[in-house]
Amino acid sequence: MGNSNKDNDNDNDDKTNIGNTNKGNNNKGNTKKGKRCGSGYGFCSNGECCSKDGYCGSSDDYCGKGCQDFYSSGDCNEDNNDDDNNDIIEDNPNKGNTKKSKRCGSGYGFCSNGECCSKDGYCGTTNAYCGKGCQPFFSDGLCNEDKTDKGKRCGSGHGFCSRDECCSKDGYCGTTSEYCGKGCQPFFSGMDENCY
Repeated sequence: MGNSNKDNDNDNDDKTNIGNTNKGNNNKGNTKKGKRCGSGYGFCSNGECCSKDGYCGSSDDYCGKGCQDFYSSGDCNEDNNDDDNNDIIEDNPNKGNTKKSKRCGSGYGFCSNGECCSKDGYCGTTNAYCGKGCQPFFSDGLCNEDKTDKGKRCGSGHGFCSRDECCSKDGYCGTTSEYCGKGCQPFFSGMDENCY
């Protein structure tokens, strides 16, 4: 019946062989698509990227051009990403000159490697990212304005803890039972299940 791009194992999952396609996409090579991701499917895990076609994987086929950063748990290769904003130089006397990097925030996702999500939605570690307006929920590092001797502030009027932290009854972020135990505020904690 000719050359087919579908696997012939009749398993009806979303995995298809995408090698030898006639769609002119030579960037994919002979790979087997993995778990579905993206809008309507969800997120990749285990450091995998969500490809522009909505599949999880870790090679350049998935992390390269068109990689969907919001749905990826791995880092999209910025050199091949379609996001033109990755090369914008921000010239603001209050922040200094910073090259904007990976996008973060609502619609984009989370920072990693101890980076903060700036008010403009970019990841980094300098005061331009971790200073005023830093988005703690999307940050992996601590926003400067939220730091105290007890830890980062959270709760009504302060905002959210990072993904792996709990918001204590007194409004501070942390990971011990002092923060995650009795009185923990699940709404302001990184994940509801962090409170116990």
